[in-house]
Amino acid sequence: MSENNITNHANIKEITLKEMENVTKREIEAFVLHERLRLESKCGSNTHTSALNRTIAAIKSLYNYLCEQTEDSNGNTYMTRNVSRLIHIRKKSETLHYRAAQLEGKLFLGDETKAFLEFVEHEYEKSISNRARTSFKKNKVRDLAILSLFLSSGFSHSQVLFSNQLGHSSTKPTELYTHIVSAEAKDALKKL
Repeated sequence: MSENNITNHANIKEITLKEMENVTKREIEAFVLHERLRLESKCGSNTHTSALNRTIAAIKSLYNYLCEQTEDSNGNTYMTRNVSRLIHIRKKSETLHYRAAQLEGKLFLGDETKAFLEFVEHEYEKSISNRARTSFKKNKVRDLAILSLFLSSGFSHSQVLFSNQLGHSSTKPTELYTHIVSAEAKDALKKL
């Protein structure tokens, strides 16, 4: 802020609330422009948007806190004017291809789904304690059915758990999957 002549203080602790309240929209815009140019030269034109958005979000958060969530001894907020409302965060546009590439590492693709379910069915119980193994064996078929449902439907955890609460009570869990490991697992799903 001192680089943009918004304040003359060398130390951020010296800036008063009155000075912060009197910052103009033009000064904030000059700061954002200066920060954008600094980040472009440091990070490159493609990667600076996220860093700039975090800086703007931090400024907005500070002003919101001082203008809306704090009180002095008289019950008044520390600041009444929130100049940060006048600046906006620029959304980073991402192509569908980029978003798909980001998600790819978080998804089971190809034979990974089958390998994971086989691991749970045959190997997982060897890696847990005797106490946990007892509980696992008791619920193994049910757990495999639920895992199969998640992995094959594309639904998120909350979508599957709350489908009955969201007005989809006619949807049975067995209608949500396309692949289940075994007939035993299918039967377990029907009981859910």
